[in-house]
Amino acid sequence: MVLGFTLTGCSGGGSGRVVNVCGWGENIDPDLIDQFEEETGITVNYSEAESNESMYSLIKQGGTDYDVIVPSDYMIGKMIQEGCSPAKDSAPTSDLLSLRNTLLLGLALSIDALISGFSLGLIKVALLPGSQFKNILISALLIGITAALISAIGLRIGRFASTRLGPKAEIFGGIILIGIGVKIVIDHLS
Repeated sequence: MVLGFTLTGCSGGGSGRVVNVCGWGENIDPDLIDQFEEETGITVNYSEAESNESMYSLIKQGGTDYDVIVPSDYMIGKMIQEGCSPAKDSAPTSDLLSLRNTLLLGLALSIDALISGFSLGLIKVALLPGSQFKNILISALLIGITAALISAIGLRIGRFASTRLGPKAEIFGGIILIGIGVKIVIDHLS
């Protein structure tokens, strides 16, 4: 039998970490759990459902707090099709703009800025009369201000779209990204 794992995160942080696992039948060897706990220091709370279907019912009803579920192959397909997942699948809105996530987004944007700065250094930028370095700094400042404004506008549009469209906002955003990708490919092919 093929096993599938759905992992949504571990509870807590630092020492005393716990992972809550739900499986059915005898899919996970207790010795493996002991070995995992010994090697990682993470405590495993393993719950065993009577059958694949009873585990599915537990997840579908909600109110469960599992980090990992271990359904069989056909049940994975059914759960994906119905959009089932453990209760921790939706992050709170405040977590999406946490310091960690904001720093990671800033790093990603900084890589783009590095490439832009490198490109500006290779070409002659002449916004104002004077030194090349001064012109590059002014160009970088203009690019930074423009990126900040566009990011702020995008954030406002995203919040508005998510309240208006709900889950359909993600589909709408995906269609827009696919459209942009198709346009870029067509432009480069012609």
